[in-house]
Amino acid sequence: MQKHSREFLDRLKSEWMSGSAIIFQADGNKEDHQAISKWILGLLDQETRSDDEELIFNLVYHSLNFDIPFKATASARAELLQRVRLKIDDTRRK
Repeated sequence: MQKHSREFLDRLKSEWMSGSAIIFQADGNKEDHQAISKWILGLLDQETRSDDEELIFNLVYHSLNFDIPFKATASARAELLQRVRLKIDDTRRK
């Protein structure tokens, strides 16, 4: 687990709030985007994360890195949405 500064987490959270629409743009499953955003914002509020959550955290970071050509991050965005959907489903089953 990597520990990030509160400043870094707040900046990433702000970037998610302003840039998540772009991340969701190519996703055909529109009805759960609000739940995904809520879950990700909760993750970005945590100062420590499990290894699985850290992987999702890194996918959020890479998905929002618009310095990389957008086409090159398509697989990271798809994996991000898939992993968060699985996390949400796991939470609902408990």
